[in-house]
Formats: sequence, structure tokens, C-alpha cells
Amino acid sequence: MRALLAYQLKSNYQLADPSILKHFNRVYLQDSTRFGLPEQLQNTYPCFGGCGATSGAQIQFVYELKSHQICQMELSAAKRNEAHRSINNHWLGKGDLILRDLGYFTSQGFQQIIDK
Repeated sequence: MRALLAYQLKSNYQLADPSILKHFNRVYLQDSTRFGLPEQLQNTYPCFGGCGATSGAQIQFVYELKSHQICQMELSAAKRNEAHRSINNHWLGKGDLILRDLGYFTSQGFQQIIDK
């Protein structure tokens, strides 16, 4: 599944000017999406609620743009927000760039990136 998705992304996504990436060792794109599930799954996939939903899941996705590798693809209960994913940046290294939306913003996450 991962290999097929990585192939699809690589073959369908082209940068207008790939030379802009030469300044970085790796370029990560990170995001997540949430979706509702049937009520019968609320014990396995609980969610925050809202909109009448009692069950939901989220997919967390990290893609490395230069190598076209999927670094993380995880399905979990939709019980936590994106900010908790910004704290453990063990896979980031010096010279890397990570692009993510403001949902990942935490002071602690930025400090970890600065420290690397």
C-alpha cells in the first residue's frame, strides 16, 4: 500500500523548479485528516465529538519530497489534535525543512527543531 501510494505521488506530482530543493537535505510535508465512523466503532475509535459524531479516525501522513518516500502513515482514533505530533521530531535532522499547517504549532516542537 505504501509503495503504491509513493509511486502515485511521485508520478503525479512535479515541482515547477526542483532546484529550489537543493538547499535542504530532506523536505518533509506533514498533514492529517479526520473522518467519522459508525457509532459501533466508538470503543476502538473514539473522537472529540461534535457534529453528533461519537466515533472517528485520523490519518497522519509525512512525505519526504526529494526521495518520494512515505515516512509515516498512521491510522488512529481522532482523539488528539495535530499539535501533539509536533513534539516528537526524532526523524528531523540538520538541514531538513518541514512544511506543515498551523495545527502543529507548539513552542516545544519549534524548540526541538531549533536544537537540531
